[in-house]
Amino acid sequence: MIMHERNKAVIKCALFGISANLLLFIGKLITGLSVGSNAVVLDAVNSLSDSVSAVFIIVSAFLAMKRADKVHPFGYGRIEYIVSLLFAMFIMYVGGRGAVKGVIGIFGEEESPQYNTVSVIIMAASFGIKVFYGLLSRREGKRLSSPSLVLSGTDSLGDSFTALAILAGIIAHKIFGWNIEDYLCVFVGLMIFRTGFNMIGECLNKILGTRVDPEFCSNIKQLIIMQEGVLNVSNLVIHDYGEGSKIGSVDIEVDSRLCANEICRISTALKGLALKEGLVLTSVGISGSSDQSSETDEIWERVVETVGKYRSILRAHTFVIDPERKEMSFYIIEDYDKDPSENEKELLLQDLMQEFPSMRIEIHSSINAL
Repeated sequence: MIMHERNKAVIKCALFGISANLLLFIGKLITGLSVGSNAVVLDAVNSLSDSVSAVFIIVSAFLAMKRADKVHPFGYGRIEYIVSLLFAMFIMYVGGRGAVKGVIGIFGEEESPQYNTVSVIIMAASFGIKVFYGLLSRREGKRLSSPSLVLSGTDSLGDSFTALAILAGIIAHKIFGWNIEDYLCVFVGLMIFRTGFNMIGECLNKILGTRVDPEFCSNIKQLIIMQEGVLNVSNLVIHDYGEGSKIGSVDIEVDSRLCANEICRISTALKGLALKEGLVLTSVGISGSSDQSSETDEIWERVVETVGKYRSILRAHTFVIDPERKEMSFYIIEDYDKDPSENEKELLLQDLMQEFPSMRIEIHSSINAL
């Protein structure tokens, strides 16, 4: 999907959220003030915050459409994560303040709210609208790869349970005369606070940078390996600068007898294939591979066997040997969960130097993208 069309779809969904939540805010605020219910008023403020979040989504979508420039050569896609983070902090503030007010009310003396039929209708409508918008926003957020829409939808679904709890409290008050208003305030506040806290964690992960979707990496690797002339793929590295702006590099093996023009053709073709999938390959590293002799096959088998003794080394790849110069090199993928105090790469090098004393050995580390 073209980014401009994607952002237009994000804005359209967000505009629906603004309209729905503004109507809920007005209805719940008027109802809450008229019946004297702090819980309903707090939920009205929460609906207003959802409208504000939708405004943030629209603003971030417009900013994300800005073209790359000298200051930000990879574009402005990540601004969506920053806007989501600011909104999450606002949600935490609203929730925390509501919970504190509820606790004060529990230990104080406040008049019981005078719930009426309108308050029941308003909260029932709030529950239905929140569920509908939550499911819609999450579906569109996943389809459009918009973290802001997904977060907004998750928040809306969480708010639906809050509305349901308030509705249950109103019914309990009308049928049994139970006044659980302040307890509802604490519950609503904590639910809102928890939603904001979870959103902050997700936003920080996006800003700090997490592993790109393994399925996306696997698809890119499969496209590359299927290209004519590519013998092996290794060291695929992808950086995510926001939806539609993925930058990466890859190392491949080709026949060492290929000329420069043939290698250039393969590299150009790979960059074109990746671009169609939304990935800009800034570089394609090339290593040559020739028909292996029985001697080099035996050496490689011994290297693989030695590598297998080290638990923190997942696998070895891209084996290159020059028998005439007595040089050998290969790449390893190390486990991220390994003990940092155990430098098994150095231990492996020492073992191989003892096993092949006449060889100059180089071991390189590659990133495990999958």
